This record gives sequence, C-alpha cells and structure tokens, in this order.
Amino acid sequence: MDTPIIGFFAASGTGKTTLIEQLTHILSQRGYVVTVVKYGHHEANPDTPGKDSDRFRRAGAESVFYAGPNSWFQIRQHPTTEQPDPRQLLPYMDDPDLILVEGMKGGDIPKILVHRHALDRAATPPSPSPLRADNLLAVVSDDPHYPTQLPLLPLNDAEVVANFIMDHFFLV
Repeated sequence: MDTPIIGFFAASGTGKTTLIEQLTHILSQRGYVVTVVKYGHHEANPDTPGKDSDRFRRAGAESVFYAGPNSWFQIRQHPTTEQPDPRQLLPYMDDPDLILVEGMKGGDIPKILVHRHALDRAATPPSPSPLRADNLLAVVSDDPHYPTQLPLLPLNDAEVVANFIMDHFFLV
C-alpha cells in the first residue's frame, strides 16, 4: 500500500502550521509515524549562514548531514528550481504511516483547504490554478457557514480533522 499523503494549503496567517502541528501530535500519540514536508518559497537553510554545514553546502556538496546528540538533518541540492513531489522524498523517509504536506498547492496529492474567517479571504490559488478540484478533500474553517459542497471541518478542533484523515485513508 502506498503511504498516504495529504496537503494543506491556505493564505498566510490562517493557521495551517498550527493545525499540522496539532495533527502531528494527535496522530503520533495514536501510534502513527508521521512525516511532515514543508514547502517554502526560499532556499532551505536550517543552519546559520557561515556555520560549517552552510559552508559545505555553498561549497557544492550535493548532500550535507548535520548530526547532533538528539537529532540530525540533511540538506540535498537538486538540479531544478521545481519543488519535488512528496513521493520523490519517500526514499529519504523512515517508512512513515502518513505524510502531511504544508504549502504545496500544485501536484496531484489530496489536499485540504484551510480558511480563517477573520482574514476575510478564501485561500484559493491565483488563476490559472494548479489546484485540481478532484483532489480537494475538505475545507477546514472557523466559519461554520463557509460555502462548500465538501466536508466542512472545524479549524479549532484538530481531533475532528485527525479523525477525518484516518477515515479517508482507512487508517486503523
């Protein structure tokens, strides 16, 4: 069985990072191995510029690992400016039960739209949109009257969203 992948997209400040953090905690507490992929618009730089791992990467290393007593990270360079599909990252993951993705509107992975009424705008992508309606699973919003034909889940109840994800992907 393929590893389930679900993406979350929203306008900045909507709460998608907080929601994904809560979902990660809930699902991990339920015994699932969860991997989170964060897509960004800037070059990955988890190390301070000028520090060793940053210097090695800038010197041309294709891959740099930083290993500390409690954790490690890897930075890999890839030859294109396109963001990789989450499935391309699977060989570098430790066999997760579920992959949560933040910030990837395009691609053919299932997605959830996150909406916050106070921002007074839907988190819809610009036209022409890379978002396909057939892979939009639900809307998570703090507005119980958000206009949608999709399941409408409460933004402030991550347990409900976690249950929806488990049901959708038949996670037992």
